[in-house]
Amino acid sequence: MKLFYIILLFCFISGQALAGGDDVKLFSLYPVPLKTSVLNVQINFRDAGVASVELRNLIGKKIQEKQLPSGVNLVSFENMDMNPNGIYIVLAKNANGKVLEISKFILNK
Repeated sequence: MKLFYIILLFCFISGQALAGGDDVKLFSLYPVPLKTSVLNVQINFRDAGVASVELRNLIGKKIQEKQLPSGVNLVSFENMDMNPNGIYIVLAKNANGKVLEISKFILNK
C-alpha cells in the first residue's frame, strides 16, 4: 500500500512538472469581471499570428469581430453595456480562421 502512495505522489509531481505551472496566455482581457462598457484584449506576443478577435456569447452567437492589423496588439470592444449580464467568450484566430486560443469572462453591470 505504501508503494501505491509513493507511485501516486510521483505521478502527481511529474504531471505538475509537465503541465508547466505558469502558462503564459496568448492574450489578456481587462477589466475582468467587466463592469464597464469597454472590454480590452491585449495580445501578449508580437508575432503570435493573430489576425482577428471575436466576441461570442455562451451559446456561440457572434457579438462582435475585430480585425487585427499587423503591429497592433490591443483591441477594444465597445458598447458592452448593451449586452445582458453573463459569460462571454473571446476567440483569437489566425488569417486562415483557425482558433489559436479561447478565453472567457463575466459581464456583470
